[in-house]
Amino acid sequence: MKALFIIWMMIVFSFQQASAQKVTAKERRATRVEEVHQLVKSGNFRFVARTATPLAGSKIDLTSPYDLEIRGDSVEAYLPYFGRAYQASYGSNDGGIKFEELSNEKTIEFNERKSLYLINFNVKAVQDSYKISLSVGLSGYADLRISPTNRQAISYYGIVEALPKKVE
Repeated sequence: MKALFIIWMMIVFSFQQASAQKVTAKERRATRVEEVHQLVKSGNFRFVARTATPLAGSKIDLTSPYDLEIRGDSVEAYLPYFGRAYQASYGSNDGGIKFEELSNEKTIEFNERKSLYLINFNVKAVQDSYKISLSVGLSGYADLRISPTNRQAISYYGIVEALPKKVE
């Protein structure tokens, strides 16, 4: 009987410790909302694409790491492209959206009604110019729409996260 009582007390204490250590869903959400606010306001963050949706096609799940990094006015893109090209560079076998350039006409606004950030800017790269629109929800999920001059538009869905720390 004494052994049963000891086992029962151990079970009760373990449940108390587990419930004391649990972070509620509301607390996790509040932390994530504050993190997204700080990332967008700092202007230094990374969009990691999980799916791509061409203008004339269905959603494509991406299995490799593709991203768009924003560091102030500097933008670096490494994204796949699926769609129709109106004009292609001669001898180029690079079909993705890849550039490291400065952004122009950058605007950041917060839509109170939809609870998301709208970030719009233009990029003039060597091969093409791009109109880029990024919608970032407070949960960290985001939609990226890129409209190249010489190709059809394409959309990406993914998450926004902090830039990785550089190893020196």
